[in-house]
Amino acid sequence: MAPSIQKGYPMSRFMQKTSAVLSIALLSFSLASAAQAGEVKKLMKDMKVAMQQAMASKSMPEFSQNFSRLQNDAKLAGEQAWRADPALYKEGMQKLQFQLAAVDTQIKANNLAGAKSALSDVNPIKKKYHNYLN
Repeated sequence: MAPSIQKGYPMSRFMQKTSAVLSIALLSFSLASAAQAGEVKKLMKDMKVAMQQAMASKSMPEFSQNFSRLQNDAKLAGEQAWRADPALYKEGMQKLQFQLAAVDTQIKANNLAGAKSALSDVNPIKKKYHNYLN
């Protein structure tokens, strides 16, 4: 058995350097994953507030302003990846974008009630994918 592997012998310089490099790489990956998850969660929280404010809107300009914020947050969130299950995350974000396009159609028709109705159809999508990803 090599002396550096036997119990009680110090690690070789090579093993010490390799261990340090691997530790730093693992720490960097963990921090990047945590930062990414934090960014997605921050965007999701803002999307929730924007959606609530849009649903409470009394006029189309007010609704449109809140919806634009929601749409922007959804776009930014869609550019992120969810490391736990990237394919499922992407699928959920695509379904969300599809439903947001239906809301946009109602906004362009100046139909506040229709826009709110289409926006409320986001809830089942949100619940389904939040259950999967949490």
